[in-house]
Amino acid sequence: MRGRDERGQSTVEFALIIPLIIVVLLAVIQVALVAYAQLSISHIARETARAVSVDPTVDVAHLMQDIAPLGTKGLVVEVSFEPSPVSGRTFVVVSVSYQTAPISKLFEAFTAQLAVSTQIKMLSES
Repeated sequence: MRGRDERGQSTVEFALIIPLIIVVLLAVIQVALVAYAQLSISHIARETARAVSVDPTVDVAHLMQDIAPLGTKGLVVEVSFEPSPVSGRTFVVVSVSYQTAPISKLFEAFTAQLAVSTQIKMLSES
C-alpha cells in the first residue's frame, strides 16, 4: 500500500518525461522525412538523366511535374552536358537539390542542414 507521501509521484514523473519523448519522436520523424527526400531526389536525378540522355530536347520542367514525388516547390534541377575526355562522346550531368521543411520550430535552427542534393552523370545515347 502506498503511503500518503507517494501520491502523484507517477504523474510528476510522466510530466517530466513526456517532453523528452515528444522531442525524440519529432526528431525521428524529421530524419525519416530527410531520408525520404534524399531517396526521392536520387530517383528524380536518375529519371531526368535517363530521359535527357535519350532525348536532349526533352522539357525538364514538364518532366518534373510527372516524376517529382515531393512536388516542384523547393526543387532545383540543373542539366548540363560534358564531353568525355576519352571517347569523345557526351555525358549528361543532372544535379538536383531540395530544401526540406522542418516539421517543428525546434528544427528551424538546423534548416540549412536539411537540404539534400545529388548529382548523376550518364552517357548520352544520342
